[in-house]
Amino acid sequence: MTRAIPLALGIAALAVAPVLSQSQNPPAGPAGAPDIIRGREIAIGGVRDRQNVPCIQCHGLEGVGNSSGVFPRLAPQSGWYLYKTLQDYASGLRPNEIMSPIARSLSDQNMQAVAAYYASIRNAPALPQAEVDVRTLQTGGAISAVGIPEQGVPPCAGCHGANGRGGQMIYPSLAGQYAPYTELQLRLWKEGRRDGDPMNVMELISKAMTDEQIRAVSLYFASIEPGFNPQGEQRPAGPSQNPQVWQGQPTPPPPKATSPTPGLQNVKPPYLPEGQAGPGMGNASTDDQINRLR
Repeated sequence: MTRAIPLALGIAALAVAPVLSQSQNPPAGPAGAPDIIRGREIAIGGVRDRQNVPCIQCHGLEGVGNSSGVFPRLAPQSGWYLYKTLQDYASGLRPNEIMSPIARSLSDQNMQAVAAYYASIRNAPALPQAEVDVRTLQTGGAISAVGIPEQGVPPCAGCHGANGRGGQMIYPSLAGQYAPYTELQLRLWKEGRRDGDPMNVMELISKAMTDEQIRAVSLYFASIEPGFNPQGEQRPAGPSQNPQVWQGQPTPPPPKATSPTPGLQNVKPPYLPEGQAGPGMGNASTDDQINRLR
């Protein structure tokens, strides 16, 4: 196990670019740029002729969702990641009773549009959450920064960026994501009931972690101010300055093969963001969410 996970990470980084770029990139060129205005319309009213549920009913107009663990924050994430996630729901890689039928009702163009809309949102409010003890946050921060070498768990920062604020666009930003939601996803991977990640790396990682470690790292990421800062670069703010929200490109650029720990040099003990208290688990247990999915 200790050798399998780093090897899988390396293979995934090299293999995912050509696979995804052939089948999942939005159309190239200005004519194929996602339509943010159309995306906002879909978020508010759904697709009328399909009678599907509007995004704002669960995720809100600003993509805030809620801390129950059922509806995650969508802002800020990259447009590319949100688009890929909708494709995974539609294809069955991420089976979900709510999201799968909604995603299947969207055309590829509408998927791009709604992903672009939510990716364009800046400064969405962070919901207040409960306090968490410092020891738990320290444990989670250490897992994020350096992993758990003795269990073969690589650092989260290797793919998700320092403090979970974004690495390659194929990986989600974890900063500010609600702890119950993050914990639920890791538990689903651990049970072999979720897919959609390159080379099943997350299943290998989550199975190597204890439930206490999963909870600690989930609480740690929830304690960080929401943000997206891929590879240390800031995206232009707002749809008027960034109408395509694919990092200024008409299509998502293919990810580059990188070392396992980009940005790790910026993470130092005690792994806690300055001046931030740790938010907690919200108002629903992860066990309840898993039982509901069974």
